[in-house]
Amino acid sequence: MAQLYPAVANSPQTELTAAIPAAATTITVLDASKLPDGPNLATIGVDETAETILYTAKSGNTLSGVTRGFDGTTAKAWQTGTKIARYLTAYDINALQGVSNPAAAVPITLTPGQQVIQAERPSPLQHMAFKGRTLVNLLGRDGNFEDVSKYTVVGGTIALDTSDFNTGLSSIVATSNASSGSIQIRRTNSIDPSKFYIAVAMVKNVTTNYAYIRAFNADGAVTIKSALSATVKTWASVFFKLAPADLTGLTQIRLDVCADFTASGQQVKVDSLRLYEISAADYAAIDSMTADQVAARWPYTEGIVSVDRVWMKKSGKNLLPPFTDSRWTLHANAKAIEPYKLTVNVTASGQLSRVAVPALPSQQYTLTIPATAHIDVAFINSSGANVYKFTKGNNSAPYTFTTDADTAQIQVTIYANTSSGIFTFANPQIELGSAATAFVPNTDQSIYLTSIQAAANVDGSVADQVYQDGDGRFRVMRRFRTADLSGDLPWLHYNNFTGFKRVGVASGISAVAGSGIAAKYDSKPLTVADTANAADRVAVNASEFIVSISNAESGWGDSYTPTADEIKAYFLGWKMFIWTQPATTAYNGTGTKGWLYRKNGVTLNGDSDADGWTQTLPTTQAPNWTPCRLQYQLAAPVDEQITQEGSISLHAGQNLIEVGTGIVVRERADPRFYSAAYWINAPSLGGSLRYRPGKILNIKRDGKRDLAWTIFYDGVWQASCAAASFDPSAVYSVTYLTLDTYKLGIAPDSMTADYGPNLRGAVDAVVEALPALSARLDALETGAASKDAPGWITPTLLNGWSNRGQGTDAPASYFRNSSGFVHLRGIVTGGISGTLYTLPSGYRPLYAVQVLAMSVSSGGTLITGYITISPSGALFLNAGMAVGAGSVVFLDDITFQAGQ
Repeated sequence: MAQLYPAVANSPQTELTAAIPAAATTITVLDASKLPDGPNLATIGVDETAETILYTAKSGNTLSGVTRGFDGTTAKAWQTGTKIARYLTAYDINALQGVSNPAAAVPITLTPGQQVIQAERPSPLQHMAFKGRTLVNLLGRDGNFEDVSKYTVVGGTIALDTSDFNTGLSSIVATSNASSGSIQIRRTNSIDPSKFYIAVAMVKNVTTNYAYIRAFNADGAVTIKSALSATVKTWASVFFKLAPADLTGLTQIRLDVCADFTASGQQVKVDSLRLYEISAADYAAIDSMTADQVAARWPYTEGIVSVDRVWMKKSGKNLLPPFTDSRWTLHANAKAIEPYKLTVNVTASGQLSRVAVPALPSQQYTLTIPATAHIDVAFINSSGANVYKFTKGNNSAPYTFTTDADTAQIQVTIYANTSSGIFTFANPQIELGSAATAFVPNTDQSIYLTSIQAAANVDGSVADQVYQDGDGRFRVMRRFRTADLSGDLPWLHYNNFTGFKRVGVASGISAVAGSGIAAKYDSKPLTVADTANAADRVAVNASEFIVSISNAESGWGDSYTPTADEIKAYFLGWKMFIWTQPATTAYNGTGTKGWLYRKNGVTLNGDSDADGWTQTLPTTQAPNWTPCRLQYQLAAPVDEQITQEGSISLHAGQNLIEVGTGIVVRERADPRFYSAAYWINAPSLGGSLRYRPGKILNIKRDGKRDLAWTIFYDGVWQASCAAASFDPSAVYSVTYLTLDTYKLGIAPDSMTADYGPNLRGAVDAVVEALPALSARLDALETGAASKDAPGWITPTLLNGWSNRGQGTDAPASYFRNSSGFVHLRGIVTGGISGTLYTLPSGYRPLYAVQVLAMSVSSGGTLITGYITISPSGALFLNAGMAVGAGSVVFLDDITFQAGQ
């Protein structure tokens, strides 16, 4: 898109002070004040023979970096005294048409992980779409290596390692028991010789030379495929692929994780082993992928897992969070007096404050250093290794650097390079690219999509389609349905066979016959085949599904026919047995009925594995039980809305966007009181979150973000809130990224989106979105309620701001409820940067509060930024918010705890 250059009112003329040849790139004029600063345009001459030039800089009366014969005009020699001015040119008109005329949206593709998207100007990210996908780990949950009994070992011993693992709670560590040879961790698995497969694992050579995975035929006589890992002593991805040509005549393969050793006591570790059926196209594509790319494309999962819990994050232009953000570790003598202003009372050298932010490898960044501050920069790789890189300070100019090939984070340490004094550091900034731009606060934006369950068949030829509708809402055109086979279904008994029984549900589905897949409670897939021939099979017909269940697992004897409620109890995780007899017995119609459950939800080898012994027919789900899961293709597609939160707008320049999975949105918290504070997810207090958090993102009280909580990591992610700031009558919820993403879903292979390439496109996108946004705000306002009867106070607006006063607009106002929380509302317009108004004593926060707010520029661009409420009561706009004539700022739903 062509750049627009500023004009000058009335186009005042000046003249050349000396003759110039056609090739001159430096031009001196009589009075350069009549020309705008560079870069800009100027016209030499006043008739149809005139020449347009582009200059990059103006110093005194000299124009430099001149491009001659710009925009199709002819470069020529000019005489002393020739007039030169900033006239309207053909280039100006064409450039203006370029930003105001309709233009095709710019398409982009996003993939899991981080990427940089270049945008010409601010614009909403829109029309996002992606396809569903399903993975079925043929090993169930055995590849998580949390039960050594699932594997045999040759050449050594195996044990669980709960301190060093890749997924779950442990890995397996194998230790050699001879002077030389090979450790082999083995298991056998059924396969279909007509299919394609991929096997992936994480291995770590602790003291062995190298480790590898391989496939044998079932008796171990023939090696089918093998793959070496790297020899480095860190976790590494390793894989091999199998084609029908490798599997001729086989129905089973033996998977081995191996390590060659040269002494007794050498060790290797393994985790996250998985085996997937793949398509022929995927099999071919693997040849162009690295081991890490293969591991990302086929991550570790358990059971049937589809695309779900997807999140997208766009980092702010300034990648550094405010000093008030919990990601900063501030020295005890440092205090954030404003979001981006830190005062340090230095009493000794080495009083450091530090933060780490995500980063891309081999990427250029530019650091802007606050006056009087010293900044150390280190790179952190994916293994956590920290490598110091450089120090900048003493009023250093902005500095551009490039990250290493393995960089995952940039660590910034800020301090005063002295042993005494009071120092204030303001507005540090790290941004993508090689140019330093004006300071802006960090304004990360996110989209969270939950309850997606977007599935597909193996080759992706039939897949759910997720898309944004005309109102910007996310929807899914669903071709598949995924359901838990729980005790709530109307189960029927069909037949008894030796060693197993057939049960099913004969209503409630409308499916493509033969399209179903299912996984058991141990996450292992059932065989899609005739359920009358063996246990552990599933069949889906047009309106029913049938499952064959082993009598050893259910506890139903060969001659016993279970009732509908007893079938339901099985699908709730309970095993039937003869009361007073061992847990592994089966009930055959005589004696007293009893029920029990497997302690770990999977294993039952004897009484020590069982719990919950009862003679009463259970009607609730057993602890630690994972319901069986069924997925089938719908007879006809259905269109459904999915749950979403948030939106993303690109800023001009380079945008860092990350796509991932494992988001948990607004899970209800159970705060626990201890030592004058309330705690969420504190290990010793109970009230844990449902999943292990990989990072807590925010905490909300009654649906609104509550900044009274301190979020921190101390072995686990947790949060605390002073008892004085806690409202026992409120509902608290937590949004977090889970550590065990494999339990929730996988990310899509890729997603498409687009953005407006020019001003017209950006404005059109905002205008189209405003009716839907207004409707959503109306719905939120209609549903809102407060236990307090608010007495709204109207402040005196400053700096040219006034109430918009349209229709039912609320005026700018505030009130304090009985719990000490201050609420703001109103829509204001037309002012300049600075303080909107000042809150009186009793309505001010104890520390500076920074909140997200929405504004709209005079041109219709939707801008999300920050408003800061300082301890002095000043309510002021941070840089980046829309200001000036025609601008609008929304103050609704801003809430904070009054501290004075």
